[in-house]
Amino acid sequence: MANEVKRIASLVDGRICPWYCVEDPIPEKFVVIPDALWARHLSGEITDGKVLAKMALMQDGSEVGTAPQNVAPPPKEPANEPAPDEIDPESIPQGEPTQPNVTHFPKAGTMRA
Repeated sequence: MANEVKRIASLVDGRICPWYCVEDPIPEKFVVIPDALWARHLSGEITDGKVLAKMALMQDGSEVGTAPQNVAPPPKEPANEPAPDEIDPESIPQGEPTQPNVTHFPKAGTMRA
């Protein structure tokens, strides 16, 4: 794997990322996946990223990252909120203005600048 891409897996959440730059150290909480384990992952024998990372960690001479994290964390999913395309616009309460100085815009037609 001298000039090839290293594949790293997160021990925390199982993300699998390519690691292109040999000069940059591997981020902490990541482990390099050996070719034999990567072949087992590609064949479908190992499907979970966390299991793959732990198996790579158990290998003799495993390469574990020590550099501060420089891989972006995965986006957090909002809890108990429907997806934006599942929301019916008619179900959103519009409310009524309580202040007399609220400007009302027409519901149809064009606005002029």
